[in-house]
Amino acid sequence: MAIFFTLVEDFRRDRRKRQAVFLTEWFVKGNIPKDLKDEGFLTEINISSKQVKEYGARAEGAVNAVGRTFIDKAKNHGGGVKGLLDALKQKKSGNTQISGEIFDDMQIYVIGMLNENRAADFKLDHDYMPNGKYAGKIAKLRMALKDAGFDPNGLGIY
Repeated sequence: MAIFFTLVEDFRRDRRKRQAVFLTEWFVKGNIPKDLKDEGFLTEINISSKQVKEYGARAEGAVNAVGRTFIDKAKNHGGGVKGLLDALKQKKSGNTQISGEIFDDMQIYVIGMLNENRAADFKLDHDYMPNGKYAGKIAKLRMALKDAGFDPNGLGIY
């Protein structure tokens, strides 16, 4: 839960579509690779199936509304030559980021769960050393984070 919280904070700064897809797929829908789930290294957020659908649909809707690819953006603008021109205008204006608020409800839920689990002592500005048995998993997590547009070094995941 603390990793999800930290990643959402980083997402709010960059608001990249692939970051939103990563957070949705891994933590909302629970599609974390099996080797990273083993031994409790990472887990999806414990939410109801109704919440999975709600939070997942919200994030996917936000990504799809902006468009994942340039072709998607052109289709969102009506297609054809006009759609291509409008998509170019959108790209030039830099208006291709999604809202930084799409994970707000879920993050509030996670904060509540952290407090219930007596993790209120967790401080974002402190150093924490994971168990040595997770060394290989941390390297895999770092690669996945880089692929999703996060900066593991900036997040302090070494």
